[in-house]
Amino acid sequence: MLLSLETTPISISTSRSVQLLISKIQMELSAGRVPNVYVPLVLNGLLGALNNRFSYLWNPVLECIAVLVSLHLLRVWDSLVDYIERCQAMFLTPHNLHGNDNGALFDHPTGMFELRQHCT
Repeated sequence: MLLSLETTPISISTSRSVQLLISKIQMELSAGRVPNVYVPLVLNGLLGALNNRFSYLWNPVLECIAVLVSLHLLRVWDSLVDYIERCQAMFLTPHNLHGNDNGALFDHPTGMFELRQHCT
């Protein structure tokens, strides 16, 4: 299922099937049918899906990550914090500075939507 999630091209026509894949992954996690050794891989696959600019998938992915973290906190916490720290660092680092003397930020992400676009 994870391979299908990562290899399916995201579009309007495939969004429903991708949402179903995410739901199946969430159900497998909830039922305890994902071996512990694969849990970090599932987290990485879900975080990769968040990097996609197709926002219709973000809520199902975040719900699945919530289930994953609630069941496997110790196994995934460090990786999740590392991901969030990298996103925060990118958010706080100016990509382009305006040319005037005061160095005002130009084209700097200002919210979660822009942050997701820059966290890759």
